[in-house]
Amino acid sequence: LAAACAVNAPVAVPLQRLLQETSMTRTELFRLFNRFKALCQMSGTPGSIDKKTFKEGVSSLAFEDDTFVDRIFQLLDEDGSGTVEWDEFVNAVNALETGSPYDKLVFCFQVYDRDNNQSIDRKELEHMFTSMLLSQTSESQKVEISTDLQELIDDFVNSIYDTIDIDRSGSLEFSEVLEAIQRRKVTDVWEIFGRTLVSRI
Repeated sequence: LAAACAVNAPVAVPLQRLLQETSMTRTELFRLFNRFKALCQMSGTPGSIDKKTFKEGVSSLAFEDDTFVDRIFQLLDEDGSGTVEWDEFVNAVNALETGSPYDKLVFCFQVYDRDNNQSIDRKELEHMFTSMLLSQTSESQKVEISTDLQELIDDFVNSIYDTIDIDRSGSLEFSEVLEAIQRRKVTDVWEIFGRTLVSRI
């Protein structure tokens, strides 16, 4: 795998480092690299994957809304290239599908913390939840949120804050979310914010 990375990827990432930083075995990384190469070919961007192909190639994102996928892509594309390279792709799959509950929670928190201030406020949670509810709506349609739908959104956000915002600060800190995950013995950390992602390579 290391040799394959050196030949096919723009920046070779040592296999040992990937094994240490992820929950994957050598076999899983080899399978993932083959999948990455196939997606690069589909994307038409050698050594990297564009956003459209990334969404289609990561099973847990296939049916997610564009706002959610855009945010994940923004976090992964650290160099601002507009594509995801091999090590970024490994980080994505580890955070979304194969990583430990703690790894997933760290990433999940970053996705929802859109202003990067180390907490999730009501507007951020409401924005992501609303986007998920409206994901089946055609982009060409002007979306008007009905009173009933707004009540559903408000109830969801209030229920999250009532159970997680222990200090009643009006924002969710990482420690509070972690404590809620551990208290409820949640295995799918995305579930705490109303999402359930498929966890398969």
